[in-house]
Amino acid sequence: MKFYNDYQKESSAHSKDVEWISKNLKENDVEDADDLISKLKATKSSYMIAMESEFEKATGLEFSLENLERVKHAFESDTSKAAAALKDTDSVIAMKLNKNGTITLKFDSGRELEVKEIYNDTGKLISKDDKDSKRASINLDAKAMNDVELNRLDFKDIGIKQDEKISSLKELGAKLVKNLTDKFTSKFLIGLENGKSITTKEIYNITYLENDLKFKEPSSKDRLYKKVDTRV
Repeated sequence: MKFYNDYQKESSAHSKDVEWISKNLKENDVEDADDLISKLKATKSSYMIAMESEFEKATGLEFSLENLERVKHAFESDTSKAAAALKDTDSVIAMKLNKNGTITLKFDSGRELEVKEIYNDTGKLISKDDKDSKRASINLDAKAMNDVELNRLDFKDIGIKQDEKISSLKELGAKLVKNLTDKFTSKFLIGLENGKSITTKEIYNITYLENDLKFKEPSSKDRLYKKVDTRV
């Protein structure tokens, strides 16, 4: 389990730092050295603290070495079950098509999940061989955008839902988007090249499976969980 190994590595590095500082305090006869050393031994690096915070967000457990061991054991025993038990606070940041045809989903919390099939938001099976296969999610920022900002977006990468199908604005032949949202309702007007118009309550972000599956494997120094490195 990468998170477990990285935490242990950081803990070990911090212990060595404390050991080195403690040795220098003793060798230089610093006043109250023993008291300072005692306090140092109770400290944690900022990176350890950040990792512990991410652990608590993802698992719902208070961080402790015992709970970290429990989660590690759970992943070693049944990866799918353990991953499913994590809180739904993380999101997919990358997908990889494996040689055996399965797809590995990588989440920003650090967990990985291998699946055989992917479905879109309507429940339709997405084909790994279909270059037009899409993943769509509601663009939560669109409602606060003005018309200029909306029309600067790439119409290939945003769309609307029609008859339970997501279509990009480019596919629809859209030439402009107007935000008609007020404090009571969410509404957008899509002007088409043929002179007609469409209204919709939501604008969707679109990502294409073909592009998602082309990501490069992260190097060993890259973290798959959300990282907060405040060290200097």
